[in-house]
Amino acid sequence: MNAAHGICVSHNFETAHRLFTVPGKCQNLHGHSWQVELTIVGAGLDGREMLIEYGELKRSFRGWIDDNLDHGAMLHVGDPLLPVFKELGMKYYPFDSNPTVEAVAAEIAEVVGEQILPFCENGENCRLVAVKVKETSTNAACWFADE
Repeated sequence: MNAAHGICVSHNFETAHRLFTVPGKCQNLHGHSWQVELTIVGAGLDGREMLIEYGELKRSFRGWIDDNLDHGAMLHVGDPLLPVFKELGMKYYPFDSNPTVEAVAAEIAEVVGEQILPFCENGENCRLVAVKVKETSTNAACWFADE
């Protein structure tokens, strides 16, 4: 039987967004207390008997969230508010699509897979398999890696 090991790391952040092309209340700029959880798997443990060291992964992952998303606004690149945020020097993170919870999960997955995980010790032997993002206590979206 082949076995895999997995770990989960989570982080929370406060960020505004708006879905400016979606009719309804979410067209308004509004904020959430977001929660994100990564699930990482690998085929074997390293010499420390660890899949990956939590501290290094958490520092990189949480640092990216804090630097790019926390206490800012996630906006579509075509959103008329984006130039206002830019002009005023306000923190924003641009999305090529509406920053829905599904899009946020996919963006985090891309960043973790390309910019964070490969640079962690033993990260080259691991892969991100899921990202769960909660925008409220009752609403979440999940991104899953293709097999």
